[in-house]
Amino acid sequence: MWVVLTANLAVVALFVSSWNHARRWMEGRSERLRSIAFSSLLGVGTVASMLLSLPLHPGIFLDLRSSLIATAGYFAGPWGALITGGIAAAFRASMGGSGAYAGIIAIGVAAVIGLVGHWSRRGSEPTIRHLFWFSLGLAVMSGLGLFGLPIALTTELLARLGAPIVSLNFVATFIAGFVIIQGRQWARERALLRAAFVQAPDFQYIKDTSCRFVAVNETVARHNGFAQPEAMRGMTDFDIAPPQRAEMLRAIELRMLANGDSIENFEEEVEDPERGLRWFATSKSPIRDANGAIIGLAGVTRDITAYKRLETELSAKSDQFRYALQEMSDGLAMFDQDSRLVLCNEQYRSLFPLTAGARQIGAHIKAILAAVVETGEQVDLPADRQGWIETIAASQKEGGEQEIHLCDGRWMRIRTRPTSEGMSMVVVSDITRIKEAEVVALHLSDQLRVLAGTDGLTELRNRRSFDQALDRELARAARSGSPVSLLMIDVDHFKAYNDTYGHQAGDECLRAIGRCLSNSTRNGGDTVARYGGEEFAVILADTDEQSAAVAAEKLRLAVRKLARGHKGSGKGIVTISIGVAAVTPVGGESDASELVRRADEALYQAKAAGRDMVMCWGGPPARKTSSRARRA
Repeated sequence: MWVVLTANLAVVALFVSSWNHARRWMEGRSERLRSIAFSSLLGVGTVASMLLSLPLHPGIFLDLRSSLIATAGYFAGPWGALITGGIAAAFRASMGGSGAYAGIIAIGVAAVIGLVGHWSRRGSEPTIRHLFWFSLGLAVMSGLGLFGLPIALTTELLARLGAPIVSLNFVATFIAGFVIIQGRQWARERALLRAAFVQAPDFQYIKDTSCRFVAVNETVARHNGFAQPEAMRGMTDFDIAPPQRAEMLRAIELRMLANGDSIENFEEEVEDPERGLRWFATSKSPIRDANGAIIGLAGVTRDITAYKRLETELSAKSDQFRYALQEMSDGLAMFDQDSRLVLCNEQYRSLFPLTAGARQIGAHIKAILAAVVETGEQVDLPADRQGWIETIAASQKEGGEQEIHLCDGRWMRIRTRPTSEGMSMVVVSDITRIKEAEVVALHLSDQLRVLAGTDGLTELRNRRSFDQALDRELARAARSGSPVSLLMIDVDHFKAYNDTYGHQAGDECLRAIGRCLSNSTRNGGDTVARYGGEEFAVILADTDEQSAAVAAEKLRLAVRKLARGHKGSGKGIVTISIGVAAVTPVGGESDASELVRRADEALYQAKAAGRDMVMCWGGPPARKTSSRARRA
């Protein structure tokens, strides 16, 4: 007996499972056609159940046909009850026997129970709870059906088979309903996933290990001129893209299939014959089977042309447009009236990797700041950390802007804006590149400033830098009451040197004299400059006229020691003449032009006296053994 009843239960499970497999072939068909197919399959199942029935008495059979009939009515409604019940009734009538009439009535009762269960749901999807009570009701009714048999037989069957009949009908109905419910859920999920794949606005596709398309969505098909996605099955990129691009894509995919690597947001420019230059961002990942072997790859490509064009346009505009561009990738957070985080995007957390875990919905701003202190994420925090936390937390209600330096070297700009409802919005921007650009700009500015004040030939200060240095030194001397001396230097007979040796040699001569003067000054506080042409100037800080004359004589001798030949000079070598002037400003700044005039007059006197000598303004030469005396 139990073997026969177990076989009946297997028949129920087999036909219900078969429907779940057949459902895929019915996708896209009308609801009525699916109901007819479902009811017909379960009707065949009732026939199979009756073929394996347990004969209780001549013409009386025990099987699980009722569970399939009720299940058909429960899920397919009137069509299910009519078709499944009709097939079962027709076959039972063909079997004949004394219990044929009672068997047909039992089939009708099972169909009615299925319809009652169907209508009781009022069009909603069946639940496990509802299925339980439905199965229990059918099982009870199947037990009560025994009372339709002769009284003597009913008593015998109730005692011997009442419990098994009720139990097996309950189990069979519940299992059948449960499998169908799960199948429907899986079918809906498959339909949803399929719709998401096929109808997604992005380009989605799956390829095999030979880089051939296995499946594409409608966006890919339309973009490549195909009416249906199935038309691209088996194609490769060589069928839809220029050879050079197709070869590049194939090389990337073969490398992914070989190494198991993924690519994310790989950007490329593609020339569209109709729409011009387009930008695409692609992410691809290998697909693995249950054993971990790579069996293909899945890819998603997004058209980011609009974004790239906007980015290009905004980069050429003012700070307002640059700000708008930065906002597209900034971190955003909203805090409620109690300073608790109620909303934030992923950028907000990713900008602070060390405290991302603390930046969760519901976290208080003080807890977030405490995590910053604990992890050391922000540098240059004040010694009073608790006071800093209280101050920053209070500023949430006031708004403002600050720049912070993180421990990984990045810079963030944090802008806080309170709302009229008492909340506050925080926008965080990564300004590391801007900060780096500022450093570079400052460095370039310093370099330009140096270049602007440097003579290109001698690499000494130029006339402009000399004038600025002299003004500064005179102003400083006026405040301190210390003397300032100025040496005006001229290379003797330099025109004759150029005429004799050429301008290139003349330039080298000036460079050599410039190096000699720079190396022979007393300390780094002295300023050596090329005043113009073959003239040089030296500013001596905190130096009176007597000391300046000694320093000038040292420079004159240093140039003579160069022993640079000069046929156009009576000395036979290159020499210099130096004019010395000194001033001690008292009660205010001294006139730089006056000091220059005095030193220039002294230089003129030195040149007039025979050159190769030092002459102080308004006084005799610094050395009595001047060049004139030596010539005598």
